[in-house]
Amino acid sequence: MKLSPRVLAFVVCAVFAASSPFPAECAEKENGEQKAAVLETAESAYWDTARYGEPGLELPRLIKEAAKRADAEYQTVGTVRVSRIDDEYSSNNLDFMFLDEYGKILRFIEEVDKIAPRLFWRRLELRVDAPSFRATPPSLKIRLTGTICVITDTPADGAAAAEKPKKEVPSAGNRDALSLLYDLSLSLHNDAIMTSFRLNEKTCDFLIQGTNAFAYRPLENNVPGWAIRRVQQRNITDSLFTFTVSLEKEENSKPREDGITPENKILTIEALNIFDPERASKTDKPAKPTDPKEEMILIGTTFVGDVSAAIILLRDPDGRIAATLKQRMADAAEKKRQAVENRDELAAVYRTLQQSPDIPKEQAEQVRQRMERYNQEIERIREQEMELTLQGSYAGKTAATIDDSGKRIVSVGDMLPNGFTLKAVTRTTATFTRNGETVELTLRGTEEKKP
Repeated sequence: MKLSPRVLAFVVCAVFAASSPFPAECAEKENGEQKAAVLETAESAYWDTARYGEPGLELPRLIKEAAKRADAEYQTVGTVRVSRIDDEYSSNNLDFMFLDEYGKILRFIEEVDKIAPRLFWRRLELRVDAPSFRATPPSLKIRLTGTICVITDTPADGAAAAEKPKKEVPSAGNRDALSLLYDLSLSLHNDAIMTSFRLNEKTCDFLIQGTNAFAYRPLENNVPGWAIRRVQQRNITDSLFTFTVSLEKEENSKPREDGITPENKILTIEALNIFDPERASKTDKPAKPTDPKEEMILIGTTFVGDVSAAIILLRDPDGRIAATLKQRMADAAEKKRQAVENRDELAAVYRTLQQSPDIPKEQAEQVRQRMERYNQEIERIREQEMELTLQGSYAGKTAATIDDSGKRIVSVGDMLPNGFTLKAVTRTTATFTRNGETVELTLRGTEEKKP
């Protein structure tokens, strides 16, 4: 069986991790001191000043050297701020700001993640900078505002205090930036763009804009280790939406080990570029809103038992409704294709891991769980496709279509292809809602009869 480069990368990383000793288990200082080796774990931000030097001098130097390796341009690099946590530990924080192309910003993040000892992101914020129209073509740059943190010993008041056993090192931030941007880039809806991204120690908040009212939905179950905590939606126009999404890091989540190299992640993130307005041309020029009463005409009502329904003549003179449905169907099909492809690749990895006696069962179980998430995503997309098929007369199998003239019978609770949902029906009226907007239609031919 021939495996793709992505699968091979995953297997190589897994085998290496299984056969290599854990750094914290074999770390020993040459001078015989064991304290740093005990405190420096894969999830620890402990900085041994005797080994690495004073953070006030070393952290700015490390950041500037990382910027040079990434060919990224920094605007400011501040001075280290020391905050006493308790009698044992203090936090050392360094603020800086960068402004450069997206690819260079990503490579700078990678360079920071590669620094030894480990540096943790207390805060990482990315925003689209105002484009420079003097450039040809106009350049799109990303502004990075970041704070890195390490934990050092609080100077002891006496020799006796220094002999006390050290407690667990406090958290200083996280190192999930590249993995999180990678998952978001793969999951975000095709017609949505991100305008801001802010990563903190346990939360991630970002702002997305798009023409799809469910642009954030693909993120569900597709960002391992993170759960959607809150979504706030705001309508700019009938066809342009803004979402503020908050993710929260799951309890006891471990550092990501997906087997994909940082370089491959960067290439994928840069190619998809969720900050680029050009990926969503509809967002730049939203369609002119139309009067719902010009789109929908109530031509009849019907009541059978407990079921109330309205007969609607849905007009689409400019083809906008059909085009929107067709695009949503195409987006869903592409998303399902990607999910199936990713699931099949993970299935190949899973089989390989199961056949290797040197691979811990926990790593194979992680792969299986991610496969299951893709299966859930595929099922969700299939349900979405069925819903879109029922809405679109072009599919030829809509329960709402009476004939080819655009007439539809809609029960209370059903949604029309233009996004309006029927909420109530009387003998002469039908009430529809869409994203907070309410429209009441009057039965055609009865308007003149009103006193």
